[in-house]
Amino acid sequence: MLSKADHDAIAVAVADAEVRTSGEILCVLAHRVSNYRETPLAWAAAAALLLPPVALALGARLTLGAGSMWESSLSGAERAAPFALGGYALAQIVIFAAVALAIAAFRPVKLALTPAILKHRRVRQAAFAQLMATRLLGSQIGAAVVIFASLEDRMVTVVGDEAIHAKVGDKAWAAAVAAVQAGVRRGEPAAGFIDAVALCGALLAEHFPTDGHAHHLADGVLEI
Repeated sequence: MLSKADHDAIAVAVADAEVRTSGEILCVLAHRVSNYRETPLAWAAAAALLLPPVALALGARLTLGAGSMWESSLSGAERAAPFALGGYALAQIVIFAAVALAIAAFRPVKLALTPAILKHRRVRQAAFAQLMATRLLGSQIGAAVVIFASLEDRMVTVVGDEAIHAKVGDKAWAAAVAAVQAGVRRGEPAAGFIDAVALCGALLAEHFPTDGHAHHLADGVLEI
């Protein structure tokens, strides 16, 4: 997704930013973060519930056809009711299966139908998973920030661990998110990461100035 030159440029930017802080900056560029299996199911369920009554309102007949095994004493409505219910249920099953399979088969359609709030939640979860991985190094890291972008989801998030979050809160990362988004829109994701690294590095340097210890995370961007 990024060229070697892009990787090198981001690594230099991270190294430069970390010179002034004891904190760490991790850049992550993901192709995708989720399969969103619930999206086809949700749309299929909605279609199965809504389309049959709409079809009936427009004059469609959802019946399985009349049978010949009913006793003559039954009225026409009584004989037709089971077939009408069976036809309605069959229509719902067919609609559910068709819509679910169609959406699942075409990922661009599935992504377009997935709510942005769900995409954002999944990207945040992926970013926090990367952040938690930095905690494996324990107390060797004073503070850590993850700059995370998902190309397929077109989502960017920046998350900090407890140490830096207690100092600045989530709103402090808005400018860094905007920087990555602007770079991606220009077709220059590396430039966006570099701008975001500078902004995050400034905040880390303000609250966690360098203490002379070595940094433990790789300076380059991690592609997943």
